[in-house]
Amino acid sequence: MLRKTVSGIMLTLLLISMLALAFDVSLAWRGHWIWNTGGSFEMPTSWEYSEGLIEEYENIPWGDDYWGLHAYSWGDDKLYYDDGTAEDGYAPTLDLYTYAVHFQTPENTIYKVVDVKYYIYSDPASFYVDIRDESLQPLYYEVANPLEEGWFTINLSSEQIFVEGDFYVALKYITLERPKLGADYDDPDGESGEGVGFPAPPNISSLDWMIRATLRRMDPVFPVGYYYFALSDSMLDGHSLVMEGHETEGKWGTVTCVQGDVWNWKNIFPEKMWNEPIPISYLDDEQEFKDLIIEIDVRRLYNGSLAEPGEDDRIMYAIDVWLSSPELPLIPNKTQTKPLVLDIIFYLGEDDKAESFVDDYGYHYQVKLPECPIESHVDTSITIPLTAYIYNALREGYINWADPEPRPIYYIENVDRVEETLRLYQLEFLLEVQRAYAACAIDNFYLRTSCPTDVESLWLADLNKDGRIRVDDVLFVALQWGNEVPPVPLPHGY
Repeated sequence: MLRKTVSGIMLTLLLISMLALAFDVSLAWRGHWIWNTGGSFEMPTSWEYSEGLIEEYENIPWGDDYWGLHAYSWGDDKLYYDDGTAEDGYAPTLDLYTYAVHFQTPENTIYKVVDVKYYIYSDPASFYVDIRDESLQPLYYEVANPLEEGWFTINLSSEQIFVEGDFYVALKYITLERPKLGADYDDPDGESGEGVGFPAPPNISSLDWMIRATLRRMDPVFPVGYYYFALSDSMLDGHSLVMEGHETEGKWGTVTCVQGDVWNWKNIFPEKMWNEPIPISYLDDEQEFKDLIIEIDVRRLYNGSLAEPGEDDRIMYAIDVWLSSPELPLIPNKTQTKPLVLDIIFYLGEDDKAESFVDDYGYHYQVKLPECPIESHVDTSITIPLTAYIYNALREGYINWADPEPRPIYYIENVDRVEETLRLYQLEFLLEVQRAYAACAIDNFYLRTSCPTDVESLWLADLNKDGRIRVDDVLFVALQWGNEVPPVPLPHGY
């Protein structure tokens, strides 16, 4: 544990003052302390960039001692064989008859069944939703009640239905009023079946039953499945960082440039870690708000949709700021609590909206800045008053003021206690694309903060390693305070 006694802090500050005088480093405040390092991107690099796109995620650079650069996509897998158009619909004449479809998980790992869908061609009526594993053992067996024709979705996200490898989703008839299930005859895949009881498909080759399943990959670290996606690129040209991302499958594709760590990436990729500055507090030693400011130069190079007619797409250029406090609800991440994440958005695609929300993994506060124009040779310099945005995210982020009747989106309890222990753990610039492509260049990306607290000063001086104050460590803190730009990067693990 860090030494937090008054005498220890006073001794530390006294030594800092003496060292500052000895080395002619003034403690008078001459500017903000910079939390992250390497934000000018003026560093040697051996990364090569060529026109076009790469197709293997292994080729995406991970950064160096400063930044982590990586691309991934995440989201649910939608499994189906039909093309969305029902040529006909059928219902059996026999009791306890079943129409079933055989599915297979995309990878040999555990997935959670999020929902299942049935296309009701006509005559909507009750039926059993029957889900079974590869051994035909029942996983879920409940009555559903469609009220109209078309796609009927059963939300199973609150259920604990897990599959791996082969599994089956079926419609079992239970009443004299029998809904007709849609059938697609175009290019059948041979994965459908029918019969009394529970037939194991396939035993029909002429059609695809219009039954679909949505899966979510379960991961021992990340609560939501993460997948690397191809067609992404990044480069350092010696001055700015260029990021590019393409996504075509309907997942959430992300290309990100990150410092800090709220999700425990270090345990997942220990050989590919980037700079992890000390988590910085929201309040100072007097319990007053710190002056937190983000600065960045942005060029939006190009972007566009890759969606087919009727498909959704999304494009977002944003800075994400991740904060956490022990007063927030518990979830399994590095800080063990649900983080507060601010999406500070520079550009959204056509018809895309900035909407705050809450899910199992964080409180998401979205704010949209004036749109960043497309300019191939001109940077847009932006200064962001982060303290004010954090204040609003804690207090007002749960109100949808655009709604005619403003309503809660999320609610953070004990805000005053949360503020006292709230710390900033992670800063990143990201491109988010869904069935879309986007590219940008960024430069001079810094988070500036007023003077570190006493506890943060102790961390910076690294007093806890051996319990003794080291002159070079304390001088390091004095130099940080006395220079607007840190002369050296912060050590890893702080």
